[in-house]
Amino acid sequence: MLDFSQRLKQLRRDRHLTQAQVAKRIGVTAAMVSSYETDIRLPEVVKACGLGCLMIADAGLGTINGVALTAYYLKEQGIPLKGIIFNHYKQGDVLHEDNRKMCEYYTGVPVVACVADGDTEISMDAEDLKALYETAEK
Repeated sequence: MLDFSQRLKQLRRDRHLTQAQVAKRIGVTAAMVSSYETDIRLPEVVKACGLGCLMIADAGLGTINGVALTAYYLKEQGIPLKGIIFNHYKQGDVLHEDNRKMCEYYTGVPVVACVADGDTEISMDAEDLKALYETAEK
C-alpha cells in the first residue's frame, strides 16, 4: 500500500499536473507540495541542522492558546524555542500586553521583540539575536 507521499505524487502524475498546479489548487507553495511528495517535514530539517526557532505570533485574540500549543509541540519534537516575536503589537493595549505576559509565563520563553503595524524594523539588536543561539551552544 502506498503512503501519503507516494499516493500524492502518483495522483499528480496520473493527472499530468505539475507541483505548482497542485500547489495553486490547494493553496500552498510548490515547495510545500515537493516536501509532501518526498516526505520531508520541517521539524526533521530543523533538528537535523541542530537549529532552534523563533516563534512569530499575532498579538491579538487567541494568541496564548496558539503560542502555548506550538511551544508544547516544539518541546515534544526536541526543537528549542529561542524566543517569541509578536506581530501587530499595540503598546498600551491591555489585551496585547496581557498576552505577552501570559505567553512568557506559560512557555517560559521570553518575548524578544514586538512589531507594531507599520514598523519597518524589528526592535531587536542583531547581537541580541545572535546571543539567543550562542547560549545553547556553550
